[in-house]
Amino acid sequence: MVSPDGGLQTEWLFLNGLRQDTLLERFGWWTVSRATRCDYLSAARLFEEMTIELRVGEIGTSSVRFDFKMWRYADDTLVATASNWLVTVSPDQRPIRTPEVWAAIRSGPSTRVGWLGTSKGPNFCSVPDRPSRRLSLPSS
Repeated sequence: MVSPDGGLQTEWLFLNGLRQDTLLERFGWWTVSRATRCDYLSAARLFEEMTIELRVGEIGTSSVRFDFKMWRYADDTLVATASNWLVTVSPDQRPIRTPEVWAAIRSGPSTRVGWLGTSKGPNFCSVPDRPSRRLSLPSS
């Protein structure tokens, strides 16, 4: 199972113009992970294809919550749900007021990112916000 606070969240931020390695230089702040929670609902096997949906959840005074849902691609079974809380901090790592950029991203067009993990590794792709949870792997 992919860690919800790992590559998918970084990829989502990147697709929305926020490279985590340049936040401090561009905006004068960065983010740190405060907490992660994952509820496993069904078993998944190694290298089984999964679709993972990521959405911006609650935006707090100094934090933002990312919510994840993970489905087994073959039968659309919900395998897990997860949340990761990021805190926006100053260069001296003190919490600061949540920047407006989070609200702008939350209402933006790219609110869903899919990940299909295979034995060849992860494939990230941005998909529009729509009811379907099925994604197509890019051609190799």
